[in-house]
Amino acid sequence: MVALGCALTISTQSARAQHFEFGLRDGVSMSQLVGIDNTFPLAELYVGVVGNYFFNEKWGVGFDLTLAEQGACCMPNDDDVAIDYHYTYLNIPLLGHYQFPIRNDQALRLSAGVQVGVFLLGEMEYTAPSIFEDGFITGSEWMPQESFHPIDFGVSLGAQWFLWEDFSI
Repeated sequence: MVALGCALTISTQSARAQHFEFGLRDGVSMSQLVGIDNTFPLAELYVGVVGNYFFNEKWGVGFDLTLAEQGACCMPNDDDVAIDYHYTYLNIPLLGHYQFPIRNDQALRLSAGVQVGVFLLGEMEYTAPSIFEDGFITGSEWMPQESFHPIDFGVSLGAQWFLWEDFSI
């Protein structure tokens, strides 16, 4: 999953450059389904909270609790039926951070780690030709939770640019 967003963090610091940060996170992510033909990534929103602990000025670890919409767009098949899949997950990434100071309060932070996702909801939206009249019909269905694996595992990669002390993109 590729993610773009903003974070507002509040940090506490000690004299030895060890510090803890916590804050809010939001943005847009791109996700893709594997195992279904003719699917393409779908852009969805996410929101959450973030906490990071830095051992020194460069190295740290972090965690998030993120409510994320994920899914994919399925292009029309031979029957001209187009389907969008939307899934809601509670994602919990565990990350390692390395931070490059740029100047003054600005820095570039690279992050990598693993992510566990807990499936919450699933919805399928479709568009199909109408058999009774010209044009198309549209609709949506909630998908039963039993149809999915309840836990999703993934790899999380990211970068943040700190514009000033308490704000990053």
